[in-house]
Amino acid sequence: MSSEAQIVAKGRNAIEHGIDSQIKVLYNEHHADYNDNTQVFIAKFQPQDDVERRLVERIADCEWRLIRALYIETATVDLQVAETAELIVETFETIQEPARVAYENVQRQEARLHRHYERAYKTLPEIQKETHKKYRKTKPPSSPTSSTCSTNRSSHER
Repeated sequence: MSSEAQIVAKGRNAIEHGIDSQIKVLYNEHHADYNDNTQVFIAKFQPQDDVERRLVERIADCEWRLIRALYIETATVDLQVAETAELIVETFETIQEPARVAYENVQRQEARLHRHYERAYKTLPEIQKETHKKYRKTKPPSSPTSSTCSTNRSSHER
């Protein structure tokens, strides 16, 4: 297969199973579920700037796609079991070539997403630590409160 044909085939795979797609929410998924998933990660990590927010969103996106991969993997096995109507052990021995290739592709994509997730999860605390140090250095000293000022005025007026 030529490299151009491989690129076209990969593009079709990305659209078919959605794991490697640039589209975050597929037509059969719910935007509200995706947003809820993202908000859970934002609430947990509380990003302080755009860089941290992008890393948190990457973690959430990887998690979303890992969930999708699990659904695809489950559906692939379910479909194969239903088609063969044989014992599960025999079914795994007789998986048809296209289904086997699709299943292996999902497993590879799942492993890739796990690596992305782990990298982003590891990088985020490092960046947050650096950002928080900078924030503490640039934070202005606290000024006296209004109650302190009114107390001081009262004592000077006497």
